Amino acid sequence: CIANHIKPSAFRYAGDIYNSVVGVFWRNYSGEFLIATQFQPEYARTLFPSIDAPNYKATFTLSLIHRTNTRALGNSVPSEIRQLNKEWMRTDFMQSIPLPTYLFAFAILPQSFRVVSKMTTFGVLVHIHGPRSFERFEATAELAVRCAELAYDMFKIPLTLSKIDFLVVKNTGPASGMENWGLVTLSEEYLMEADDAHAIYLISHEIVHHWIGNLMTISDWSQACLQEDLADFIALKILRIMSKSDRRYERFRLSRYLAIQLAETVFTPDEPLVPLKKISISRIGRQCYLKGVIHLETLEAIIGEPQMMNTVRQLIRDHRFSNFQIHDFSKAFANVTVDRIFNLEQVYEFWAKSKGFPSLLYEKTSSGVRITQLLGSTLRELWPLYVNFENHPHMSEIMTVATKTVAVSSSALLNPGFLAFYRVNYDSELWSAIQKRLENEPEKYGIVQRAQLVADFCYFNSKGLVRNGETLRKKFIQMVYRRPEYYDLCEWYLYWCNQASSGSRSGSEIFRDFLIDWVASFDNSDHYKCLTGKAVKIANRFCQKVIGTDCL
Repeated sequence: CIANHIKPSAFRYAGDIYNSVVGVFWRNYSGEFLIATQFQPEYARTLFPSIDAPNYKATFTLSLIHRTNTRALGNSVPSEIRQLNKEWMRTDFMQSIPLPTYLFAFAILPQSFRVVSKMTTFGVLVHIHGPRSFERFEATAELAVRCAELAYDMFKIPLTLSKIDFLVVKNTGPASGMENWGLVTLSEEYLMEADDAHAIYLISHEIVHHWIGNLMTISDWSQACLQEDLADFIALKILRIMSKSDRRYERFRLSRYLAIQLAETVFTPDEPLVPLKKISISRIGRQCYLKGVIHLETLEAIIGEPQMMNTVRQLIRDHRFSNFQIHDFSKAFANVTVDRIFNLEQVYEFWAKSKGFPSLLYEKTSSGVRITQLLGSTLRELWPLYVNFENHPHMSEIMTVATKTVAVSSSALLNPGFLAFYRVNYDSELWSAIQKRLENEPEKYGIVQRAQLVADFCYFNSKGLVRNGETLRKKFIQMVYRRPEYYDLCEWYLYWCNQASSGSRSGSEIFRDFLIDWVASFDNSDHYKCLTGKAVKIANRFCQKVIGTDCL
């Protein structure tokens, strides 16, 4: 750009079309070929020369020359479609909004692909494209419309587009979906296997990204988990509404709770959310969507849903068509005082940037309970933790000291349902009382809460931190065996109660081996049955690598 004049340039550039889900890729459907794109995180450079980073945005005007009887899709709607000759046609698309290169997308669909279209109440047309063998066209279209309408109601911010294409693609690898502006890709295998809750979650997550990630985008990939976690935070609200918080929602939350335990204990222990290093799709998958979402839900529990949603809306308005980072979000909480030293802005940034998995010791005293942070689980660093007691909402607060005495009944559980990111080790007497309560009245506890109590006991006992733990260990295992219907996915948390010696393989090696099967075992709650579900086989493979024997 010289003297305010832009000098146009033209490049001839050739690149590969891949079989793997990288850059421009192809899929064979009975001799017909689909061409589609996956540019996240840094694969746009395989198509054209570019500054391939989230903080550089540009508008895109696309033209595609493609075979006659095929259909072209892009981020925007077509402005003109012309027949060039008997074999070739050209589709020109309207200019896109400012986008980072990783959100630029296009696809060329074979003639055999089917499309189902539905209109939202706010004027955006939803199209579901896929092979005729895909059996969930109508259901996926209905879910997409409902999820989009709920997201729009929550954000109250218009999208500057008239359509969203959802392209159902086979063999997408670890990525079950990609939120390209106006052209979302979805995994056919995931949608065919997923139960209702997981299908709602996937579709809503990609739709929510149109506001969080597309209208506004992170400043660089070190902030990736902030963007993914904010989108997940809203997607879970949509799932809760659409499932009416029923058993589908609770079982979905169980799968997320267990994913956090596995990620933080085995797969990627002691990794902060910010900055995220060595960006890749698999790394985003194993560090984002998990504890960061819990941190956001903890924030909301402290300040209330109206203020939290207003904060998210204002963030989008302030950074529309531009970029944001963690401080742009956290500064909204600077006026929320925690104690004489800390405010909520500092607390949230500490959670996001710190390593470890906090733990609290919960002991009965003559005047109530004493809670003490176990610093060995956080690399000797004291965390500010949201202390919340069962049936005592008025006692909830941020604990910024190492030890605290609280005047509550010792029967009041701490952090029920894993509202905040920490484990709880009760004293031996209290563990015994908890085991009896679970044995006699398991229905009084939620699905996540039952798993949380068993998982915490087994974990702390495996570390030698429960007095007379062997007797209790046998009781916990026998209890689950007698009442397996109350302990979905039991193998994934009971394995800590197995006394076999630890394996020697690293978390990253284990993760590479189990990523696909592990994710698949959680995608449908029909697999969750304790002792007999499909997830048992995957869990036992995992335990063989980690502890040298089957989980149970």
